[in-house]
Amino acid sequence: MTINPLDFASAATVSVTILSGAFTDEANNPFDGTTGASGANPWSFTTIAPADKQVPTASLTPNNGATNVAITQTLSLTFSEAVKKGSGSITVSYGSTNTSIPISSVNLSTDNKTASFDPAPTGDLPNGATVSVTVPNTAFTDLANNAFVGTTGSSGASPWSFTTVAAADTQAPTVTTLRPGNGDQRVPIDADLILTFNEEIKKGTGSIRIDYSNGGSQIIDVVNGSVALSADKKTATINPPNNFPYRATIDVTVPLGAFEDVAGNKFLGINSGPGSQNWKFSAQEEPDVTAPTATLSPNNGKPDAAITDNLVLTFNEPINKGTGSILVNQSSGKSQTIDVATSGLVTLSADRLVVTINPTDFDYSVTISVTIPNTAFRDEANNPFAGTTGASGTNPWSFTTVAAADTQAPGLATRTPMHNATNVAISENLVLVFDEVVQAGSGNISITDGTTPQSISVTDASRVAVSRPIKRRSPLIRWTLPTRLPLPSLFLRALSKT
Repeated sequence: MTINPLDFASAATVSVTILSGAFTDEANNPFDGTTGASGANPWSFTTIAPADKQVPTASLTPNNGATNVAITQTLSLTFSEAVKKGSGSITVSYGSTNTSIPISSVNLSTDNKTASFDPAPTGDLPNGATVSVTVPNTAFTDLANNAFVGTTGSSGASPWSFTTVAAADTQAPTVTTLRPGNGDQRVPIDADLILTFNEEIKKGTGSIRIDYSNGGSQIIDVVNGSVALSADKKTATINPPNNFPYRATIDVTVPLGAFEDVAGNKFLGINSGPGSQNWKFSAQEEPDVTAPTATLSPNNGKPDAAITDNLVLTFNEPINKGTGSILVNQSSGKSQTIDVATSGLVTLSADRLVVTINPTDFDYSVTISVTIPNTAFRDEANNPFAGTTGASGTNPWSFTTVAAADTQAPGLATRTPMHNATNVAISENLVLVFDEVVQAGSGNISITDGTTPQSISVTDASRVAVSRPIKRRSPLIRWTLPTRLPLPSLFLRALSKT
């Protein structure tokens, strides 16, 4: 009798029950049947397991990406099923070092599920190293000869890398930056004291001392709220309860152990003995609240300024340009407006002490008034120059330009004796009256009466005299002859312009 059931499930326990009487012999005697998995006439069996096609997987120790791994760490792979060794070598790499470990030297656990090996057979792994492990896909197979895919080092499809623990920290923390800096000057009197470290720190014990050159001081316990640490624990900020004195030299002392790193190494301190650094700086001067002043050129009231003169202000301290416009007025009705900030006609000297304003040339014989607003120039403390107020006001600046040059020759107004005069006395002086003031030049005056010629130098003060007018009278020029001659001595009178 053959029974052809449907295919059984793999790895299944099959039980068969045939009832009594299902079959009889030819004499009609019934077959007792079967009773399944148990009973008087059991019939059960197990089907074959399916073929193993699943590759083994493994968990890694240390896991991929682990940090602070001990330098003596044994590496292991714990598989999902029993495995057996294959062939090839495991490569362990760090820095420029590559160590090859034959698969034959790898240890397998008694259940054949864990493979372990020493990554540095001749010593330990280095501190602070990134280690990558490459296991070839020929290294391990399961009992059905399915191969483990292996690992691919620091990258790839199945990476395995980790970082070893750093070497023990025995180095004291150091300061990379001090603010204010050592030797700084003009530090604000309310400045904080800031120390930036090369690593994370925490408060230790002791007191910070701030000494002044005038004899005063402040003492701040490091655990006080006036000492604060930044979020990254690399910066300590000290906020002194009291401002520094003006102009004082500030000397800061931070004791040994006031701060320490996370490993407990103590900061050596500042001004606290061997190995410590200095921290000294100078506080600012009292605030400058005095406005700058300036001397003016041409000076106020000058009567004979050149028409080409620049306007020059020489200040008592360095200044900067501000805003506004300079107004230059002439009594002739002309004016010029010059923008302080944008015009190239306003320049500063290299030391910023002299401002030069280059206006258009002035007219002759006019009064110039200069108005500079109090926004035009400021000192370094932002104090404004008071400015100038033109011809009047509190800060006047006005002057007069020179008259035009006189290029007209003096003219002769009258002469005595008149030309062609008769009956002139033999002792008569000769007088010339000019239309403006004259003075002796050079040369000789020649006189002849037909008998005795005379030559008188115009610079001979005994013979030629110039008299200036008194109450509108003209200056006089007189020549005196050495002897009384029939021809008179010569007398000249000049007529002043006034």
